[in-house]
Amino acid sequence: MARVREPYRVAPFAGGGQVAGTVGFRGAAPPDSAVAVPPEVGACGAGTLRVPALLHAGTRLGEVVVWLSDVRSGKPLPAERRFALTNQGCAFRPRVQGAIVGGMLNVKSDDATHHRTRFVLAGGGTTLGTVEQTDAGQVVPVARVLERAGRVDVMSDEHAWMRGWIFVFDHPYFAVTEADGRFALDSVPAGRHRLIAWHPRLGVRDTAIVVPPDGDVRLTIVFEARP
Repeated sequence: MARVREPYRVAPFAGGGQVAGTVGFRGAAPPDSAVAVPPEVGACGAGTLRVPALLHAGTRLGEVVVWLSDVRSGKPLPAERRFALTNQGCAFRPRVQGAIVGGMLNVKSDDATHHRTRFVLAGGGTTLGTVEQTDAGQVVPVARVLERAGRVDVMSDEHAWMRGWIFVFDHPYFAVTEADGRFALDSVPAGRHRLIAWHPRLGVRDTAIVVPPDGDVRLTIVFEARP
């Protein structure tokens, strides 16, 4: 029988620190994809649409979700509970993001075209919801997508190249890197922890760390790039 995950609780603690560093990759960056856009889909641009393989600055890597998988008590959850996903130029922005259980996701469209966005629970294939939009400026709030912790895969029923990912957390110890690859997790309780880094194309890195009392941890996480 699977072990029931202990609910996260806010609790005072002594002797915490910061876990921070950078995420990068070694090897040649895979090439971007070129998608032929049908003429009738004017909002996507004319001719060919470029879909980036990686968001990066040199060998620093963006769109990486970094989190502590085993911390079940500590600092309060973030107060901000509204998150956004935008259809812009027939791409999801942001492609990768983190969110908090119980939050509200505002699905926006900047495109003067038809979009139908589907949210699927990773691993089970359960559709959590769909949002249909027909013109620029529309905003549709959806709550069910963020009701439970886990990864939510985002896809378009109209355009196969549109992909996105939302990691929904029930704790505050997570971050998503920008192109410079930097991340920081503050007020981490002292002790041994498991740090996970996930990238939609390059996979997972799993690192054991020890946060000393009143001390910080600095580390570099490196993925292997592949075509």
